[in-house]
Amino acid sequence: MNNDVTVLIPTFQRARYLDQLLKSISKQTIDGEINCLISDSNSKDNTLEVIKKWEKSKKLNIDTIINKSPISAIENWKNLIDRSDTKYSKLIFDDDWMEPNCLEKMTDLIIEKKSEIVITNFNVFLEDDPSKEDKYLNNYLDMESKYLNVDDIVNFYLLNGKTINVSPSGALYKTEVMKESFEFGFDLENMCTKKAIGNDLIMNFYPIFKNKKVYFTSESTVNYRAHSSSITIRTDNRVLYYCYLRSLLQLINEFSIQLNFEQKKELKRKIFIYKIRKKIKPSYDVGI
Repeated sequence: MNNDVTVLIPTFQRARYLDQLLKSISKQTIDGEINCLISDSNSKDNTLEVIKKWEKSKKLNIDTIINKSPISAIENWKNLIDRSDTKYSKLIFDDDWMEPNCLEKMTDLIIEKKSEIVITNFNVFLEDDPSKEDKYLNNYLDMESKYLNVDDIVNFYLLNGKTINVSPSGALYKTEVMKESFEFGFDLENMCTKKAIGNDLIMNFYPIFKNKKVYFTSESTVNYRAHSSSITIRTDNRVLYYCYLRSLLQLINEFSIQLNFEQKKELKRKIFIYKIRKKIKPSYDVGI
């Protein structure tokens, strides 16, 4: 089954983190060789040396795209997504890493649950906060294993003030579904896309709006690293939120989703606040 899966890794200037990620992939419990496709955005550190080191591993079958000039994060994703040709794909960021059972668990679930996507719970590693004794927040999302539905997504963003795991690092996709979902949200003319904010929500939840099965497992099989150079940390929280709201609206409008009274009320309130804020501070304008 492992030959049906490709791990896609966009990377730039994170050789130390990439080394940890590749080490975690080499320790996967899934049988046989694991396909890895890496796209490097013209790193100037020792990224290529790290890749060459892991090319010697009998567990990893590594193919590398070396960009001769820097490209944006979202273009780095696209490099990989366009090239993936196995039945399943797992996109994971270079500063995250997997638990040893990640690929085995997720491939088993995507078959067992007959899903288009399987999304895992995750642990968070708070790299920039050494004051915390326990840097790992296990099972970050307090939610039981289940098939996700449209109301789950809408309510989490509009009513609960929380988010379901949107990062591709926590998902295993049927490759054809991943490609379709990515293309739906890909728009380099939009500021959110340029920052690679919101595309992840669409990639994970687009199939749900098409009435396809997406399964969430409460078990944490991926570790996320939170640090000062992360997109989510260095981006203004309001811009971050409104980019995700924009992506949610894109899905609601595309599939003519009928919201209930509370959902409509909260959506109108959030859009009203957004319009006021972007007048006061134009940098909040994300195109809603």
